[in-house]
Amino acid sequence: FWKRYKKYFCKSEQCFIGNLICPSTDTLKENDQDREKLLYSTFFCGKHLEGSDFDEEHFLKINEDTDTIIENNFDIDDLSDQNSGDQLFGLTMGEITIEEVSHSIGKQKTSGKSSDATSIHPSMLKHLPSNAKLYLTKLYNLVLDSGDWIWNESLVTFIKKPSKNSYMDPGSYRPLSLFPYIGKILER
Repeated sequence: FWKRYKKYFCKSEQCFIGNLICPSTDTLKENDQDREKLLYSTFFCGKHLEGSDFDEEHFLKINEDTDTIIENNFDIDDLSDQNSGDQLFGLTMGEITIEEVSHSIGKQKTSGKSSDATSIHPSMLKHLPSNAKLYLTKLYNLVLDSGDWIWNESLVTFIKKPSKNSYMDPGSYRPLSLFPYIGKILER
């Protein structure tokens, strides 16, 4: 993690993450592995949300929906068998067209963006020839038919929040995820 982090983001001292203090134990985290674990547990286990104000009605609805899915032993394969893969959560799923792919690529912002973990920049996608867009269209339809999402990893880095008193607190950083642009196009 740290090697890739430093390679992509540590071209300046501003990106350096020094020692951190664990808020729950008041212990100093000095080595890379301990800092990585602390940042992971802070941002990806929901600790940064503790004590936050939530829309209680929305929170209860999300929990109710999740419980319903769990109680019914939700299985995407069963759903696909019952509906021939054409309906997912009440939405009609048709074939993706090359026009939809082209439109999605056209809406992708390019300024101020960096390359993703696979070294693809959105401006590269805007200049794809039509045969490459046709290939993407076929790929997207295969992904939807199979139910296997192949763009499930992202490169995560932590950016310092401005004007913090101390950068030894994990809450003084915010995570930034670089998702593969190919997957973002399909999500649109």
